[in-house]
Formats: sequence, structure tokens, C-alpha cells
Amino acid sequence: MKSYLSKMLIAGILGLAGCTQAPKQASLLQQNLPLDLPLEQRMTHDQKQAHKYALIVCGSNEERFASHVAMAYAGLQTMHFLPEHIMILDAERTQTTYPRDGFASLEQVRTAMKHLAQIVSPQDTVVLCLLDHGALDYAMERKQSLVLTNGQMNVSEFSKLLANIHPKYGLLLTDFCYAGAFVEKLPNTFNGISSTIDSEECVPEHANSFAWYFFLGAATQEADTNHDGRHTVGELFQYACKKHTWAANGFTVPLATGIPNMQDISLEDPILD
Repeated sequence: MKSYLSKMLIAGILGLAGCTQAPKQASLLQQNLPLDLPLEQRMTHDQKQAHKYALIVCGSNEERFASHVAMAYAGLQTMHFLPEHIMILDAERTQTTYPRDGFASLEQVRTAMKHLAQIVSPQDTVVLCLLDHGALDYAMERKQSLVLTNGQMNVSEFSKLLANIHPKYGLLLTDFCYAGAFVEKLPNTFNGISSTIDSEECVPEHANSFAWYFFLGAATQEADTNHDGRHTVGELFQYACKKHTWAANGFTVPLATGIPNMQDISLEDPILD
């Protein structure tokens, strides 16, 4: 009975991630903001109010990745991220349960991160979630790269783009091969969480993605281990470590880098202290 209820709850979450017929408001990519504003002019929203933004990137058209994106979208909304503040750059698919803002191409990812650099203020929260395949870029002396729909973005370029985003708190969640390099050197307001082996082929339903479990913990409220009504980044990380089979049995070791007090940081909080 418990297993049946859990499956029904998960199915509901994935459906609610995008089943509404009402389109979400214009995302950051659709606002056509100029890309050359100086830092002091980037606060285009109410400076007295903190905002929360997210960017989800998935360049693989394998169907299992659609459930990863859907769960991330659902989990973020559970943690009070507004749909219009969640950008999704995805591969081409015949059908999705979530709204997409564009394709996960090199150009679109660059544009999205530049938009974030403009809009995000030092009192905001930012989550970047990379759900994809990774590779070694031999043209760049074997630098680790994120595989996108029309090429690869190496870790050097990604890090430079990320360094221009200045939130009060940021989280970079990477779930692909060679992803560890992406979280090694982060801006001082960011935490990085990385799983370098994504899935087990024997679990086709959601491919046992580490990120899938990270956001599942929020969407189902199961990661709230101290029952205080909020999910900290540390609680979500530990939940995923226990649920992800390869992480639980030591086959892979997920990384958590950056700010040391992530056990006390909650993405649900309106303003992160």
C-alpha cells in the first residue's frame, strides 16, 4: 500500500509540473533585456524584495531525462520558486509535461546565464541545474564539458559565465559524467552539488538520477528530517545520497562543495540569512 501511494504521489507531482493549460508568464529569456548593463543597473526588479530564479539545462533527448527535468521543475515550485522565474532549456522532444523556454544550445545557455547576471541582485537566490551528458573536450586539452544540443560547453567557459552572477545565495547542481570539475571552483556565494554517474539502466522509470531524488525530497516533503516544515540544502543532499542506489552503496560519491553551512540553508526561505 505504501509503495502504491508513493507511486501515485510521484505521478501526480510529475503531472502537476506542467499540466496546467494556462501559460506561464514571460520568462527571463523572453524579456529581451539588454546584455551590456553595468552591475549597478542590473536590478531590474523591486530592489526591496528578494527574488528566486532557476535555470534548468538538459541537452539530451533521451526520454528518461524528461522526468528529471519535470521533477526539478516540480521540486523548485514546491520550494516557492515562481514558474515564470524558472527557465528551462531542453532538448527537442515530442511531448513534455513542463513549459520550455528554448533549446539547450550553446547560444541559448550563454544568453540565459547572461540574463541571470543582469537580473540577479545581491539579495536574490539562484539555482542552476545541469541534467545532461558530460564529455572530455579533447580540443580544449581534455577539459570537462557539458554536452548540449549543438556542441559542448567546457568548464572554463561555464565558470566564467557563472562568476558574473551575484546572488545572496546560489546553488549549482550538476548530474552528469565529469561534472565534479564544474563545482570545484565556485563564486563565494555558491554551493555546488555534483553526481558524476547519473543512472542505473535497470531503473527505467526515472533512471535513478541523483538530481531526481534531490528534488523528490522537496516535492514529497520526505527530506524534512527534523520536521520543521522546511528543507535545507543539506537535508536534500543527504536524502538523495540515501535514496540514490549507487550513492548509497558507495559505487559513486556525490560531492558537496562551497559554503560550509548548507545544512542550515533552505531554498524555501524568502530571504536567505
